[in-house]
Amino acid sequence: MKVFKIPLNNEQVTQFVHLPETGMGYHIVDVHLKDGRVLLKQMIFNSSILVIKTDDSITNDKIVKIELSNG
Repeated sequence: MKVFKIPLNNEQVTQFVHLPETGMGYHIVDVHLKDGRVLLKQMIFNSSILVIKTDDSITNDKIVKIELSNG
């Protein structure tokens, strides 16, 4: 499994700056991809860097939506 660090775009940063943090300086999120997969319980640090653990190469252009994780 690989770790990808993806800078969020300005719209995404603005979204997470205004949401409550899961813990000090991070959010736990679910990432919805264009291919229909949902990567559960990923992390965003400082509302600006998405850290994804997966076997596939992921870039911001493959992301449809990022939302706070319910789990």
